[in-house]
Amino acid sequence: MLKTASPASMAHVLTKGSYLTPKHVNRINAKLLDIFAGRINRLIITMPPRHGKSELVSKYFPVFWLGHRPDDWFVLTSYQADYAGEWGNKAKELYAEIGPDYFNKNIKKRSGSAYRWYVNKHIGGMKSTGVGGPLTGSGADLLLIDDPVKNESEALSLTYRNKVWDWFRATAYTRLSPKGAVVIMMTRWHYDDLVGRVLNSDEFGDWDVLSLPAIAGENDPIGRLPGEALWPEKYNIDKLNDIKNVLGPFWFSALYQQEPIASEYQIFKTQWWQFYEESDVSGFEFIIQTWDTAHKEKQTNDFSVCATWGVANKRAYLLNIYQARLSFPDLEKMAVAQYNIYKPRIILIEDASSGQDLIPTLRKYTRLPIKEIKPVNKTIRAHAVTSLLESGKVFIPKYASWLPEFINQHSQFPNAKHDDIVDTTTISLEFLTNLLLEHKIDTVRPRHEKRNKKSSKFFN
Repeated sequence: MLKTASPASMAHVLTKGSYLTPKHVNRINAKLLDIFAGRINRLIITMPPRHGKSELVSKYFPVFWLGHRPDDWFVLTSYQADYAGEWGNKAKELYAEIGPDYFNKNIKKRSGSAYRWYVNKHIGGMKSTGVGGPLTGSGADLLLIDDPVKNESEALSLTYRNKVWDWFRATAYTRLSPKGAVVIMMTRWHYDDLVGRVLNSDEFGDWDVLSLPAIAGENDPIGRLPGEALWPEKYNIDKLNDIKNVLGPFWFSALYQQEPIASEYQIFKTQWWQFYEESDVSGFEFIIQTWDTAHKEKQTNDFSVCATWGVANKRAYLLNIYQARLSFPDLEKMAVAQYNIYKPRIILIEDASSGQDLIPTLRKYTRLPIKEIKPVNKTIRAHAVTSLLESGKVFIPKYASWLPEFINQHSQFPNAKHDDIVDTTTISLEFLTNLLLEHKIDTVRPRHEKRNKKSSKFFN
């Protein structure tokens, strides 16, 4: 008779001892038993790639669960339907192989595909689907989300992270039965990934969190000393350091240490941002605008960004971010349109990319107060404005449609896929630092070159 005291012990017996159960696997196994017994019903497990999580949780755990509870529905999801289906098929084949002898159960004949199979003579079974996929037609007594993020492109995409979050809230979570439990098991990629959002939300109650870094820190959950490897038999410290050298500190911190965006490599600390509401400020002493323009050769593919800042009481307030893909003629017109909305004292444009053409064009045909900004290294400029941010004098709106992307770009910089918004921030704050910290301002007055009004492309 098979000992089915736990998923791990079942795996150990079925593989005749070849299934390895190091400390971290035993701790995961214990947490799965807590879920099974109802001692907890919300579980998050985060750990490095290739450390044995899916074999236990996505193959043996479903078989263990449905062997004991054949009337339940076990729902497995992952970043892609095919990947979820692979594990669903492995569980199906294992259940068909051992179910009759060890559980007195079997899968229903013609049980369908790997994506949906049933326990014979019972109402339960297993469904596998990709994140974003449909879950109609069945509830979930156990909802397992195994790695909802595939790669760095998805991790860095705010659109994709929003897709996963919306799907989790509106589709997956709503399929839970009244007694349903949730397990999210993933390698961390981003501070704003599904785990990050769940832990920062009050919508889903309390979560039991098991975070297993590749290299132990203080108060390790499996009792390691600081500096010890998670699975030294496979990934010793030398191997992990080799991986770190290849990935760099940014990705190693996220993928292997389960600490996305380690603070020592994050230039713009999230806690530095101060928030304001419109009622907090009655007016501004002056306003500036900063443009980051798209590269000439990618004019219609890249974004151009205009940031508008107001200054009051020695504080800088971000008023608006305008972001769009613009042809050069539309860029010229939008520069004038944004000026007409806010009437800034000065417009800062970096003398690079399409800004090299925008500056002389606006000076020729308009009286806008243009100041060209000399290009410098982005990271150097970013570090130069951190003192102003740390001083607590920089405020961003509490509510704005563009706020998530603003925070995301700054938190990821200099590793973000896009940094056009960051460029406008650093140029603006570099300009304002003299005023807000040194109590003086680089005064630039509008250029009022003589021009023929008939030659203006923008003003009637």
